[in-house]
Amino acid sequence: MDNNLKKLIIECPKAELHYHIDCISPELFWKFSQRNGIKGSVESLQDAVEFFNFQTLDEFLTVMLTAISSIQTENDFADMVIECAHDMIEQNIIYREVMFDYTACYGHRGIPLNTVINGFSKGLKLAKQRYENIDIRFIANLDRTAPVNDNCKYINELVKYRDMIPLIAVGMDMQEIGHLAHKQAEAFALAKEYGFNLTGHVGEVVGPEGIWDALQSIPLDRIDHGVRAVEDEKLLELLSEKEILLTLCPASNISLGVYPSWGTFPIKKLLNSEVKVCINSDDPPCFHYDLTGNMIKIAETFDLSQPEVIELIRNSFVFNFAGKEHLNDVDTWLKKTHQI
Repeated sequence: MDNNLKKLIIECPKAELHYHIDCISPELFWKFSQRNGIKGSVESLQDAVEFFNFQTLDEFLTVMLTAISSIQTENDFADMVIECAHDMIEQNIIYREVMFDYTACYGHRGIPLNTVINGFSKGLKLAKQRYENIDIRFIANLDRTAPVNDNCKYINELVKYRDMIPLIAVGMDMQEIGHLAHKQAEAFALAKEYGFNLTGHVGEVVGPEGIWDALQSIPLDRIDHGVRAVEDEKLLELLSEKEILLTLCPASNISLGVYPSWGTFPIKKLLNSEVKVCINSDDPPCFHYDLTGNMIKIAETFDLSQPEVIELIRNSFVFNFAGKEHLNDVDTWLKKTHQI
């Protein structure tokens, strides 16, 4: 690819809107296993690194669940935020919305919600002391496979902590097949009453019907993944008209078999349909592509133009849940470097 375009992607201030902080690195997995006295999972850092190489969806789930089981204390959650901030500095990401799954990953193990939130709060304070010019906000994801009443109870508990960390949205993930979004409409209505922004994982494993179901039952502000909207022209028209952002995660979709290769990822059809999209990393320790890597690979594979790359970068600033408070930062940089 053009070296100037690659340089632009690497050096430009960036934002990321689809990033799961629960997917910890092999280094943190090893550190937490040692610190919390967990035996048998891995015997060395090298074991941990090799453990993160998977071939199938079942193996991916095993990696995720085993690594998450090592997360137990406030210090663990603090270290997760610090690692997130360090990664932002490495990639020149100035704004990131991070998702966490309390009920699916921690609550069922008896870890109190205040342990998670206190840890995140502590990590955020330490990260801001250590690094300049980073802004981390949090999205609390609901487990779509859980009873809606349980998710309502969780939201009622969650709202008590919104002054401790910047909780800006409620999302939804976990198994999409058999668990369409409308089943969680009551929980999302409650979250809306509390003033949370709303997003959700739809249109990844399930096709356009999953996106239609979500849009017809929940007032989503944006959609996580949503890539299979390309299979429905009317849906593409609706998404374009309403400017509903899709937070695409190419490496994730390819690693988990939604698409067989980078060349089959439908980014060009989405762009040509004038659907608002941005690029994200999802679970970078598992998929081995961070935000910058995803963007470079997409730009290279589809020979994206400089305006197309700039649009992808700016969309993350235009459609994030903090408003447009960081948009001037990226536009100033682009004008200073004569990109726009």
